[in-house]
Amino acid sequence: MNFTKGEQTAIDRIENVRNNKLLYLDLRGLNLNRIPVDISDLSYVLDIDLSHNNFWTFPKEIGVLENLQYLNFSYNNLIDIYFEYGLQYNMRELDISNNLLNFVPDELDYLNNEVNIFFKNNPFLGNLPPELIENDNLSYIRFYQDSLRTAENKTRLFETKILLVGRGDVGKTTILNKLVDKDFVVEIGKEASTHGINIKSYTENVFYPACYPHYNKIIDGENLHIMLEIDKETEDMDEDLKDSDLEIYEFIHVADYYDGMDMPLDLIIGNEPWIEYDSKIHFEKEIKVNVWDFGGQEMLYSTHQFFLTKRSIYIFVWDPRTDNDEENFEYWLSIINRLGNESPVIVLMNKSDIRIKVIDETLLKSKFKNIVAFHNLSCSDNSGFEYLLNRINLVISEQKHIGTELPKTWNSIRENLKNSNRDYLTLSEFKHFLKTSDPEEINYIAGFLCDLGDIIYFGQDYGLKDIIVLNPNWLTAAIYELIHSLEIQKSKGAFNLGELSSLLDLECYPEEKHFQIVTLMEKFEICFQILGSHNNYIIPVLLSPTPPDSLKISEFDVPEALKFTIKYSFMPSGVIERIICRLNFYLEGENYWKCGAVFITEVSRGIIQLDRFKKTISISVVGGLQADLFSIIKHALDMIHADLKLRDIDFEELYSCNCSECAVSETPTTFARKVLLKFMEKDKEFIQCQKSIEDIKINNILAGFKSVKNENSLVRKFIDAASKLQSRKMMLSGFNENKVNIYYQDLLYPLLKLKNISAKEQSMMGASASLKGFGQIDMAVEDADGIPKSIFEGFFLSGLHTDVIKKHFDKTIQNYDANGLHEKYMGIYCKSASFINLFKNYTEYIKSFAGSSVQDIEILETSNISKFYVQGSEIKLLRTDYRRSGQKLHLYHILINIFIPE
Repeated sequence: MNFTKGEQTAIDRIENVRNNKLLYLDLRGLNLNRIPVDISDLSYVLDIDLSHNNFWTFPKEIGVLENLQYLNFSYNNLIDIYFEYGLQYNMRELDISNNLLNFVPDELDYLNNEVNIFFKNNPFLGNLPPELIENDNLSYIRFYQDSLRTAENKTRLFETKILLVGRGDVGKTTILNKLVDKDFVVEIGKEASTHGINIKSYTENVFYPACYPHYNKIIDGENLHIMLEIDKETEDMDEDLKDSDLEIYEFIHVADYYDGMDMPLDLIIGNEPWIEYDSKIHFEKEIKVNVWDFGGQEMLYSTHQFFLTKRSIYIFVWDPRTDNDEENFEYWLSIINRLGNESPVIVLMNKSDIRIKVIDETLLKSKFKNIVAFHNLSCSDNSGFEYLLNRINLVISEQKHIGTELPKTWNSIRENLKNSNRDYLTLSEFKHFLKTSDPEEINYIAGFLCDLGDIIYFGQDYGLKDIIVLNPNWLTAAIYELIHSLEIQKSKGAFNLGELSSLLDLECYPEEKHFQIVTLMEKFEICFQILGSHNNYIIPVLLSPTPPDSLKISEFDVPEALKFTIKYSFMPSGVIERIICRLNFYLEGENYWKCGAVFITEVSRGIIQLDRFKKTISISVVGGLQADLFSIIKHALDMIHADLKLRDIDFEELYSCNCSECAVSETPTTFARKVLLKFMEKDKEFIQCQKSIEDIKINNILAGFKSVKNENSLVRKFIDAASKLQSRKMMLSGFNENKVNIYYQDLLYPLLKLKNISAKEQSMMGASASLKGFGQIDMAVEDADGIPKSIFEGFFLSGLHTDVIKKHFDKTIQNYDANGLHEKYMGIYCKSASFINLFKNYTEYIKSFAGSSVQDIEILETSNISKFYVQGSEIKLLRTDYRRSGQKLHLYHILINIFIPE
């Protein structure tokens, strides 16, 4: 049989893999349309690369390789996928991007739920709502497409959003009122300020190009117009329009335009009506325009990122009397560019009747390509308003998402929710609106409504699954009230959940919703709970601007510290506040302030500091295993950068040199990461330090910052869940042990899911406490492959009942641990009126076990490690180290105060 050159190369590589039992098979770029020899026997291969070939069909011999973990089939011509039902696939990553798939293959369901699938640039993504494509969830996309296919009636979404942004007191609310009501009369000096978000809507008839994807010949075929440009010199029109660069058109219905003439056949029957100048054919459509007015107070900037969306037009409003060109323009235009996915922007100078200020429009336009117009406006005398309306309509007519298809029932749900005039719904009420109880359907429809900005819903969060926010202003106004509360400001951002009753309007914000409001603030990283406290929270934006007096920052400015700096060209608000919230369970006591924080592990300490003037964030880590703590901080920063859609051009990462001179210097030379990587790309192993003039090995510089150890311990996850449990102790009244354990597991679920781990309640493991037959452990923690990672035993304790403690101690480390797990947990739900005394007595009792031995278990010591993991006094943490069969293992005791006074 004759083989092509590429096929022969593939055969040689396959034989090499087979003969040497290799784990990786590289068949990329060989112009293959088939695999020339059978490879179904290569069950040991974990990674196959078939990218950049010419496959049309998916090879069946690939589909039977159950142990395959990584498969790259990108840049082919695949029209189908083949996996077999019933096989136990171990796939972790599948790349099917850049193929010819016209649908989401059902066979993907045969893979495990945790597989990461890349699927960009396939035909089935065409004409999808942009929100679905951005979501990167194939099952979500398939649900939408299946819903359209099965829907008896469909509708199209002719709707858009205008976002008015800019700092406070520039007139955004007045512009909102003028857009919604053309006859709105401005009363100078009486313009109201927006505290949060103000949303109003209006309708506008807009002429759209009669082409894909907006035009539907059945629905829009009778509504066709010819677009003709108006000669401004001969028309009586607004002077601002005459003097502007905006082209003005009139639209004449085709019946009137061809009155007395033969209408072209293509214009009558075409899917897209066409005549010689096809771009001139438009159809008229009523568009719903939702206008969002954002509060301009700087303290609220960090909340804006959760509402700046696609499917939007931005109007950046500035005041020539007070605005600083460079800072204000840079911030708002940059944040829109990133979070708004380069949505169109109109730069609007308001109050032009009072003062005119010339800005460098050419420079701004060259830097921010999504600026569509600069314009001057005065709401008091209406000058420039006609131009603004025409410009908005023109931008709307150019939006590609207009006309997105929806099942009619989905749109009815949207309208019913909006017409309900409710600020929020419970989950049961939401199900009533959706007319379904199917969890998957609820999840996907709610997800789509979230993406459109219609609702705020976090269904996967146990504490938030029973609230669906319909009115964003209801939530942002509450946040505003708390941030601007004099009491909370005086306490430098600290507050207790119980204080909300005196800070919020109880008619608007009932007491039973306070916990969910604060939990939403946590979700948005606006505040965090002090771990181990009873409902004590901190709002970082209100923290003291200076570090605590007791903190000695000089301890981190030492030669042996691991130092790293990020220098920003554009720095959005809230980065440092968000990292304090995100890493709150690593905080060292009260060592945090508005511009920095100290994080701690059992062996290292790290400080992060913001310099607003230099636009830098610096990290310095001291102690043992520095790279581990550095990696934790750096990873959190990377995630925040990703959330904010920051690009490589927005910041520069600087690594400290470790040459003989810099290693003992407090001001080492720094190297930009981009420079180091460029050297490595050019096969350069060394770079010269400008301080010592030594040649430094680049890998050695980067290695100091790279952790070789993953944080496998689950202790912080268990502590986080314990803190949530403790804060909800009033809900536990009347619960038995089993119910509390189940609740604890529910709180753990989303935390463990991030690590691809799950907790299973009352798994059959080991012997019972009485050693009679089999008993049940309260919770078993397993990875995605079902391999045990840890176990948990929870029980009530009202006093020092040594028999109860010893029973649970023994069965946790001995009877239930057949596998010698590295770490195990006991949750002690304390019901004593004196939690601290019970903790002291419990500690002394457990410490008395040191030196004892039972069978092959030797108890070593018990340590109080609370200070490394919790800041509050309502949770304490002990760790018992013991040796079993020569291996050192750990048992963590989490004592949680759930005592409720009579």
